[in-house]
Amino acid sequence: MIKKLIILIVIVSAIWFASIYYNQNNKTKEIILKNNSNSEVVNKNKKPTTGTSTTIKIPEIKTLEEKAQVYCNKENVSAVYISKDKIKIISNLIGSGTTYIPLDEISSFRCPVVAPDSMTDKCKTILNMPKNSWKKICSNEIK
Repeated sequence: MIKKLIILIVIVSAIWFASIYYNQNNKTKEIILKNNSNSEVVNKNKKPTTGTSTTIKIPEIKTLEEKAQVYCNKENVSAVYISKDKIKIISNLIGSGTTYIPLDEISSFRCPVVAPDSMTDKCKTILNMPKNSWKKICSNEIK
């Protein structure tokens, strides 16, 4: 009985060690390149065969002006401007104000139409920027 138990333990151990060895040798590292809704996965461990090559398409970096153009045809947009590092989107809804989108496109903020003493410091600062520091991208007439 003990002999069978030892054989079983040896077999289970051998299978376990083989699976660990197999998993360590076959781990893959992936690079995911984001391009809006499309993603491409590249396997770094895969060795190319002779005579073939792998092409990685790197997404184009849009200029701030190209990024701003996207907002021109959105609903309730009166005008779109850019500065050196921000997009300014003016709403045509009464009291809605302006949305500012920085280069990182993450920390956007809105400055509604309110009295100066009710504004945030961020809105006060950006509203004091000279008008000539903004370049007009588009304006939409209210129909």
